[in-house]
Amino acid sequence: MVLYGPFKRSGAPARTDTGPALPEGDLVVDAIDPSGKPRATALLLHEPDDGEQSGNILYPARRGTGLSANGRWLRLGNAHAFGDFDGDGLRDVAVGDDGGRNDDPGSETEAPDVAGSLAVYPGSGSAPVKHRLPEVPEGQGTDYGPGGFVAADPDGDGRDGILVATCRPPRPAVHYQT
Repeated sequence: MVLYGPFKRSGAPARTDTGPALPEGDLVVDAIDPSGKPRATALLLHEPDDGEQSGNILYPARRGTGLSANGRWLRLGNAHAFGDFDGDGLRDVAVGDDGGRNDDPGSETEAPDVAGSLAVYPGSGSAPVKHRLPEVPEGQGTDYGPGGFVAADPDGDGRDGILVATCRPPRPAVHYQT
């Protein structure tokens, strides 16, 4: 159920919507515009997983019409980030391999089109753009992978970049004072 604001002090929403009917999974939602300007925010449903990279369904949103009742199947991947990666002013979504693997015998690998890659799905609806991820440094990989993706515009050019964890963070140095 989608609860729309503004919300009353009692917590009651201004209106509700019971569609789309979503299957089981985790919800990943695009960020609200930090400027405070209205922007429809898409919803990504990430299917349950047991360590393997699992499926994703994107429910796009458009201003004035809300969430689409029909989702679009995206590639397998447990890492996600919303951003404007191509600089066209529309929100895109990146989905890819977070490095996590199921440790059951015989299932330690992912399909070649999933392993070590990500795809950016443009907000325009055009074909996804595929990218290879950097290699995890020797000895830094785990069964749980290095982690997910984060979108940011570190160089201020108006196009978001995808920050990808490639290894475990180092343990902080411990300093003791006597």
